[in-house]
Amino acid sequence: MVVVGQRLNESDLSGYILKNLSGWEHLNLPTEYEPARKFHTNIKWDEKSIWKGSDPRTEEGELLWKKKFPQKVLESLKAGLGSFGYSAQHQQSPVPAKGGTFQEAWKRYFEIEGDYYILHTKHGHRKPVAIRSIAPLPTLAVKRLSSASTRLSG
Repeated sequence: MVVVGQRLNESDLSGYILKNLSGWEHLNLPTEYEPARKFHTNIKWDEKSIWKGSDPRTEEGELLWKKKFPQKVLESLKAGLGSFGYSAQHQQSPVPAKGGTFQEAWKRYFEIEGDYYILHTKHGHRKPVAIRSIAPLPTLAVKRLSSASTRLSG
């Protein structure tokens, strides 16, 4: 039996098989090469193949399929999916390499100046963002129909 898929969480089908069942051959191909997670497999390819039982990539971050997923596309995917989503879907690891803790680089500070939040970016810039107030709701007239019911009209 062959199971093909991307990792979504630690308890997905692949995670269950890896944790609980023996006799399975695991082929793990992350989009960006991670030397600490280099795989070795007994799966055989033909003699002409660059795949000789392990990932042929050698450099950290080396891409699996550069034409389909160039670095610019991957940066966009990382921003859109977030670290957990990208790690699961592209690195085949439901937990990011840096872990699931709050990263120092994610912190942003702000202050209020008049009608603006002033966001301090990670590059030291100040970015004003208007404080938007919620438009007032229409005034509702409450008419008592009887002691047991109330009707709202606007």
